[in-house]
Amino acid sequence: MVLTMQKNKPTVKDISILLDKIKSNYEIDSLDEHKSLQKLIGVNGRTIRRWKAGLFDDPNKKSVISFCEWGKLKLLADNVCVFDFDININNIEMLNYVAADLICNSVDFKGCSAEQLMQFVGKSSFTGLSRSELCSIFKWDVKKFSADIANEKIRFTTVSMILLLCGVDKDKMFYLSE
Repeated sequence: MVLTMQKNKPTVKDISILLDKIKSNYEIDSLDEHKSLQKLIGVNGRTIRRWKAGLFDDPNKKSVISFCEWGKLKLLADNVCVFDFDININNIEMLNYVAADLICNSVDFKGCSAEQLMQFVGKSSFTGLSRSELCSIFKWDVKKFSADIANEKIRFTTVSMILLLCGVDKDKMFYLSE
């Protein structure tokens, strides 16, 4: 089932609820919840606080969360994919070529070279999708995505979302190390 983000962004209360579900799903201890949550979803505490800013003053305030990050939270909280894509990828073949260090959690993510990412971007790549087509799925800015590739500043979220698109199980990328 594919959902789309409401015309209006989710509220800070919606984000707080999703984060609480994620904490429950991944059995995150309340004593270490902030650090563990950051490690699990691959963003820093400041980002999470921005997503929930105003929760107690105005819970219906719209969150500043991006569509892609909201989609990641929905996947981890409700096991629901919100991204609209229909591609056919030979997972076995792809996994033979993808560097093992790309399929990891955010803590173990050491970065991604432009060459590695380009295995997934372009008409002759694993996805067969152009930059603009990938950006359309995840609601990324094409110019920023291209600049990130050129500067090799490719974030964990970018790589994990593309790997999800390719059929890599979320549990191979979203887990807490012992």
